[in-house]
Amino acid sequence: MSCDPPYVTIGALTTRNRPREGIKDSQQNITETGDFVVNLISHWMIEAANITCGDYKHNESEFAMANLTPVPSKKVKPPRVGESAVHLECKLRHTYPISNTEGKHHAFILIGEIVMIHANEGVLEKDNKGRDIVSLEKLAPVSRLGDLEYGLTVATIEMEMPMHEFAGNVAARNSREASRGHPGDHVNGDYRE
Repeated sequence: MSCDPPYVTIGALTTRNRPREGIKDSQQNITETGDFVVNLISHWMIEAANITCGDYKHNESEFAMANLTPVPSKKVKPPRVGESAVHLECKLRHTYPISNTEGKHHAFILIGEIVMIHANEGVLEKDNKGRDIVSLEKLAPVSRLGDLEYGLTVATIEMEMPMHEFAGNVAARNSREASRGHPGDHVNGDYRE
């Protein structure tokens, strides 16, 4: 979300029929301790990560349920997940409630400052300046899309950002292309609202 200082944003939905107005254990733990760890999910641990999403009692360990390995963190209280290749140790800095049309909080945005990053050697490579960076190909990250769906990052592309003096030329070109039809014109049909 930012780089100076580095921040990360997570969303936390409430769940019906749970105590504490539906607030999930992860959010309660973050709020109580002020600490959390973002453990990036890779394809090799997707089944275990999905198990941790279960509706468990407050003191039941998702580590035990999913057969994951807790590893002590360096700067925050919660442990890291040993099977994850990248961990972001974070301090909670802001919480923003999201209200539904009835005025009830049904989700929260949690923003944390990253105070320590861990990356397994197996997912690192060097950039063109000789610095260590995480290889997305080696990391094979998985994202939670919602409901029962996950997304696999299978490819990336690089694109140069236009320079300020060039931006006007891009706008003019886009205007000319719009008059000839848009490359996205193949997307036909009605949209649901």
